[in-house]
Amino acid sequence: VLRDFNYVDDVIDAFFLLVSSEINGQIYNLGCCLGKSGIENPIGNNLITIRKLAEFIVNIAKKGQIKIISYPTERESIEPGHFAADITKIHTELGWKPKTSLIEGIKKTIDFHSKDYKNQTISIIHFLNLKKQHDFLKPEIENAINKVIENSNFILGEEGKLFEQEFANYCNRKYGIGVNSGTDALKLALKALDIKTSDEVIIPVNTAIPTAMAIKDIGAEPCFVDINENYLIDVNKIELAINEKTKAIIPIHLYGQSCDMDRILEIARKYNLIVIEDCCQAHGTTYKNQKVPISETGCFSFYPSKNLGALGDGGMIITNNEDIKNKLTLLRNYGQKDKYNADILGINSRLDELQAAILRVKLNHLDNFNERRRKIAFLYNNLLKKLDPKYIKLPNYNSEHIYHLYVIRTRERDSLMNYLKEKNINTLIHYPIPLHLQNAFSYLGHKIGDFPNTEKFSQEILSLPMYPELKEHEVRKVCQEIKSYFNC
Repeated sequence: VLRDFNYVDDVIDAFFLLVSSEINGQIYNLGCCLGKSGIENPIGNNLITIRKLAEFIVNIAKKGQIKIISYPTERESIEPGHFAADITKIHTELGWKPKTSLIEGIKKTIDFHSKDYKNQTISIIHFLNLKKQHDFLKPEIENAINKVIENSNFILGEEGKLFEQEFANYCNRKYGIGVNSGTDALKLALKALDIKTSDEVIIPVNTAIPTAMAIKDIGAEPCFVDINENYLIDVNKIELAINEKTKAIIPIHLYGQSCDMDRILEIARKYNLIVIEDCCQAHGTTYKNQKVPISETGCFSFYPSKNLGALGDGGMIITNNEDIKNKLTLLRNYGQKDKYNADILGINSRLDELQAAILRVKLNHLDNFNERRRKIAFLYNNLLKKLDPKYIKLPNYNSEHIYHLYVIRTRERDSLMNYLKEKNINTLIHYPIPLHLQNAFSYLGHKIGDFPNTEKFSQEILSLPMYPELKEHEVRKVCQEIKSYFNC
């Protein structure tokens, strides 16, 4: 770890980063101060050099190595105070006076971090903490909300129109049609593409319930297909599920990774099937450097926990097809082209102005949030990669993945989940009961053994904490506890 230490807390931060990690390295202090340290008499001399401070920390922690690299001769005349923390200056200018000596403060800090990493006394590590993001965005969100209140146009107004276009542009598509949920986005897309009663729609059996419910809600039937090692629809099994009733395929970009769209579109063309992409966990996911949806139509959810989440429900259909866009515009608003003039049968499913305004704020930060998720996923993989694969399977790191979820697999899932809970680490399962084993779909007549990969993985998958504001030391603690569980 190479740092140019300017302040006392720089030294401490870098030191704890090093000693709490598995990285081999040293802390280098670029500067050699020869002034009085203040270590021997912290009350009588408030000046402490960075060199002495670093030595003191290493001595207390009994870990670490310091190398001193002197400045060039022409810079040796610089006053020692330029490289020191002067408590007197802080007291004079800010009126702040320490309640304890510097030495005692450092000892307490080291003791705190030792407990933090070794005895696990820090607070709960949440699976998701939306408050942190909203605290960060609070001024922008409040301004957006106030603007809507000031205009007092709450349904199908300017904010909704702007967000529809902005999110369509983000996805490199022409049109966005805002609706009140991801479920309605799927349902209305199916209607707009003329999926009818008793038609069959192919979906992976490992997914959230709403995808199948949207199909059933318009009178069609879900047709389940097993998944591959990456938890996505197994493209090699799609053709086996196609029959004369099959009219569409809904590939689901689960956990933030994209399906094999080339192969899926090839099959769709071969059998003349409609493709509607479920992008509800894939805001910003790319496939061969192109943002999803890859096909003509994709559906998004803005449920609060999504990578792009509202402060309530919301959804959108993205398309390049103007006819589909026009039909969806009617379907979401009672079938009305004009007020009190219904051209077709429709429903009430509209993205309100408040949610649209909030989502416009968050969209500006989405790429940064996604990149932060990738960095967290990379750190998880790096810290857990030495675990024997017989204990745990990690997701493959992929720069096109946006890591809505970070999902590992282990045969000891339930036991590990309980262990982590005891250590104040929250985890979840996505998803514990496959669709074909849900009571709601028992009428389809499936039984245990019909979809072996999904059934096996549902007993092993575990989603670790993942959100952009998750701290590095929290990720390290999660990994430390997983390794402790497996005695590694």
